[in-house]
Amino acid sequence: MQKQNIKMIVSLLFVVSGIAGLIYQVVWFKYLSLFLGNTTYAQMTVLATFLGGLAFGNYLFGKRSDSITNPVRIYSLLELFIGVYCLLYPTINSLVGNLFLSTASNLDLISKPFLFTGSRFLVAAILLFLPAAAMGGTLPVLSNFFVERIQDARKEIASLYFLNSFGAVVGVVFAGFVLIKEFGLDVTIYFTAFLNIFAGLVGFYLSRKQNKLLERELVPVEDTNHKDFFEVDKQTVKRVVLVAGISGMAALLYEMVWVRLLINFFGSSTYAFSIMLMAFIGGITLGSLVVSQNVLKKYNYVKLLTFLQCAIAFSTMFVLLFYERLPYLLWKVSALFSKSRESFELFLAVEFIICFCLMLLPTLFMGMSLPVASEIVSVSYKKIGVSVGRVFSVNTLGTVVGVVLTGLVFIPLFGIKITFEIGIALNLFGAFLLLSKYKFFSTKEKVLLYSISAIAFCSYLVFSPKWNEKVLLSGVFRSFGVSPPSSFDEFAKGFSDEKIIFYKEGINATVAVTQSLQNKKNKRLIINGKPDASTYFDMPTQVLLGEIPMMLHPDPKNIFVVGFGSGTTIGSVLNSPVKKVICAEISKEVISAAFLFERENKNCINDPRVNIINEDAVTLLKLSKEKYDVIISEPSNPWVAGIGNLFSREYFEKCSASLAEGGIMVQWFHLYEADDDVVKLVLNTFSSVFPYSQLWGGTANDIILVGSKKEIKISLEGINNKFASLLIKQDFERIGINNPFTFFACQLVSPRGFSTMANNFPINSEIHPRLEFLAPRAFFVGKPSSYIYSFDEKFDTLSSGLYIKEYVKKYPPQKNDLLNTIDYALNTSKNYRFAFGLSKYLKELFPNDYQTNLLYSFAYEKLGIMSARRPSLERLVNLFPDSLKINKDYNNILLNEKINAATFLHIFSIENESNSFIGTTKPDSVSRLSVYIQLAKAFLQNSELLKAEEMFTISENYLKHSPLLIKSVKADDFYYVGAMINLYKKEYEKVFGYYLALMNYNSNYENLFRLRKLVSWHLKMER
Repeated sequence: MQKQNIKMIVSLLFVVSGIAGLIYQVVWFKYLSLFLGNTTYAQMTVLATFLGGLAFGNYLFGKRSDSITNPVRIYSLLELFIGVYCLLYPTINSLVGNLFLSTASNLDLISKPFLFTGSRFLVAAILLFLPAAAMGGTLPVLSNFFVERIQDARKEIASLYFLNSFGAVVGVVFAGFVLIKEFGLDVTIYFTAFLNIFAGLVGFYLSRKQNKLLERELVPVEDTNHKDFFEVDKQTVKRVVLVAGISGMAALLYEMVWVRLLINFFGSSTYAFSIMLMAFIGGITLGSLVVSQNVLKKYNYVKLLTFLQCAIAFSTMFVLLFYERLPYLLWKVSALFSKSRESFELFLAVEFIICFCLMLLPTLFMGMSLPVASEIVSVSYKKIGVSVGRVFSVNTLGTVVGVVLTGLVFIPLFGIKITFEIGIALNLFGAFLLLSKYKFFSTKEKVLLYSISAIAFCSYLVFSPKWNEKVLLSGVFRSFGVSPPSSFDEFAKGFSDEKIIFYKEGINATVAVTQSLQNKKNKRLIINGKPDASTYFDMPTQVLLGEIPMMLHPDPKNIFVVGFGSGTTIGSVLNSPVKKVICAEISKEVISAAFLFERENKNCINDPRVNIINEDAVTLLKLSKEKYDVIISEPSNPWVAGIGNLFSREYFEKCSASLAEGGIMVQWFHLYEADDDVVKLVLNTFSSVFPYSQLWGGTANDIILVGSKKEIKISLEGINNKFASLLIKQDFERIGINNPFTFFACQLVSPRGFSTMANNFPINSEIHPRLEFLAPRAFFVGKPSSYIYSFDEKFDTLSSGLYIKEYVKKYPPQKNDLLNTIDYALNTSKNYRFAFGLSKYLKELFPNDYQTNLLYSFAYEKLGIMSARRPSLERLVNLFPDSLKINKDYNNILLNEKINAATFLHIFSIENESNSFIGTTKPDSVSRLSVYIQLAKAFLQNSELLKAEEMFTISENYLKHSPLLIKSVKADDFYYVGAMINLYKKEYEKVFGYYLALMNYNSNYENLFRLRKLVSWHLKMER
């Protein structure tokens, strides 16, 4: 086998190494976040450790690579080591993680931030340093194999850099869009480990079979004096290495601030982060490809490196001048797509193109810089491996410094804009280091470059003196379903109705508070462009999250709250006589903004019972040994990267383990921007841990999950007494709830009903974070889920799970109670069917009451069942009473109205409509049987069990006489109704008979799953 062929194979293997390296970077972050947390401190610790390992590998193997006679064998051994280690990684990670959590908990490290951060760094180093060092060693080792002559150093090193970077781009695609989404972390890392093992085995085979061919060819001394080289003195070489480090520091700075800037426009989903990473690495990949070509061979490389550093600075300044127009451009482009599940990938591709174009020039020049610097040093030292190792190790060490300083110092102290400018200054400083020392720069060239740099930087500052914070907060990613403004000026005017009263670019996020100019009471808390709390739309949910568990728990004392937000929920909790409230809030800036919501949160931040800890909630729960009476979890939306873990089975299990006897778990979720699959996934996961789960509704499209290990039994008298408390009563009244009846009406689903909504699979877990990938797609489509509404038990009188059904037996609602509940259902929870049912019932009691009739008309209109044909059909029925068609159409309208008006308080019987249907049905057996089956189903839906049984019995009799009739009617409806009727009668043998018949006849019947879950629940209760 010729050496050129071996080089080609090894080149392909190095692409595989790049793919694997990037996948590992993503997967390791996710694994380590399971016990180190998702704070920026934790993420920076992991990244710094990983990059530090790469730098050490670059240096160690670079130093020794020139003495290696068989570089491909060493490369293959490194790949084999990485692969075998990563096969074992999930087990090692679990062992080390458990040891860390146990030790940190016993030593109470959470109260010692410096020691806690140090211990995180130590754990990350233990887990990542060795494989990262092995990764870092592959480039200098292979450089020694590929570069046969010094004058080929730039081309070969750039080619290797290109291949590895290209592999990294492919790795982002696999990790960010395919592997973790479809298979989870464990399968992803095992698959990637096999890639390394494959590369290692192939490399080892080549090194054995071609051992003689792979022996190192010495570089002739005369090659170093080739005419293509320019003389470089030792001091300049040192500065070149230093510039490589400065360039690395600036590169990571740019990567971090680009992400912080663009998430305000693209959103914070895992896809958005992957797109940004692809764009950044993609530009570097192109840069390394360009510099590997001979087109640059004639240039002085020190001058070229100087130019490249200036070019990075100039291009970054140029691109940043257009940042204001980026969200508007994105909005305009999004208008070209229909917001559907099918167009999601196409939209991501367009986002990538925009992001790539934005970063192209700066990253292109970054990708060119490192190979050029490597050749300069290689020519000077007359050695390949040690030169590449030194340049890349210093560069990677610079990235470590960049990560730490950018995250901990620059962004918190100076903000995103000035941090960008620090990066620009670093690149210019690197250029000036070379410009001032290298003797081949003429005075004219120096003056020209200094002047251009000064003019460019001053011009940038003049044209971009201060960023428009309102544009940064625009959150256009939530407006993609709306037609964009016709011009940029119109877009900019869209923010004129609010003013910013708080703005802080912190370590974790950009946090702001805006205030309406029309109503100063209306404020919004905005995090990374996304509103996370407000003093108007969100108030009912924020209050109910605090009050529901306080009302249901007999004596709550010790409370844990996940996420501070505006602090309103904690303020509501403090209305009760609790002893301690611990809140985990990941962003210090959110806490700093709390004073602006003092009226809503009742100045809870200064309450001595409240302890707010700036830490990841999952980590805090894992380290805490305390038991809580109530845990309230109100994180951000799950389409935000990292938030999905706060909806995982492991998280709920930890919450469950942290609850005291009789403890209650409360979890917020949303129906807006979420499809049925997302909602089902969350319900499945929650109920897999909490066997007694309930569902409450606060405001429209917000839901509150309530879970416990045992059935929550309440004292109705105790809740009345709590409601009578002045603080609690006032808290409810500010969201429009004036009495306990209206409060109880917020419960939608009891544990019995919840069991019919949730399944055992799929669930969201830390190891397979399905929600993190499903939620952004649903967010893009932007439509609300309607899944839960058909499960609202307030319309079912045959079950008795809801608290309100027991409450009305002891405390019948008065007129004002009903009016308040109707008003709340119409204007806050948007439960128009419930408002219609209550108002129709109240209208029967008070037919001439103005307010009742007004609310009834509103509810009727909002429900959307009003038929334009109703008045005319009513007249036609009187004119033509014998018309079957007219009677049938009219009865359909009446039947639909009555079924929609049925509530636990009152049923509007459909018996008259039923008799009319029977009277107008054709006399043949098929027609009669069909109508009896449909009427049995309608009576069952209307909670008229006896009439449903009567209709069903008639249907059975038809089939007993003529069994073949079943083929001519809706047999699945017949079997379903039979199973449900007998379930309520507790005749389980008949239930199973009808269930099996239904399953055999139509296994895809829409209510089959619900029936099965109801049977399981009833049998569970019987035991």
